[in-house]
Amino acid sequence: MKEYQGIQKDQGVGGQTITILENGKTRPLRLKPSLGVYNHSPNGFNWGYEGSGPAQTALAILLDVTGDENIAVIFHQQFKREFVARWGAYWVITEGEIETWLSKQSVKTYSAYRLMYAVTLL
Repeated sequence: MKEYQGIQKDQGVGGQTITILENGKTRPLRLKPSLGVYNHSPNGFNWGYEGSGPAQTALAILLDVTGDENIAVIFHQQFKREFVARWGAYWVITEGEIETWLSKQSVKTYSAYRLMYAVTLL
């Protein structure tokens, strides 16, 4: 199971690193795949407030966990508000915690977000 962690290196905008620990090995969460889906913050990841850096963080994490661009796009703003915006200088979240959160999202919420993004992307 993957574990995502962030350590804020400074208070600047973007450019923070998120590390993924999986099977005893670490690697950075890559920014580029999420930018290809939706470009909120070309400067990179951030957290601890509601803005473009945290939106990119939420999108990238959900994309990595699910491998599904649609699910990541539909739920990343809600994930940002409920988790990413509340994180401090150091945080850890597991793939299991994220999957549990996703499983609790209602069909109604999924449908509303899907409709909203379908209209936005037209």
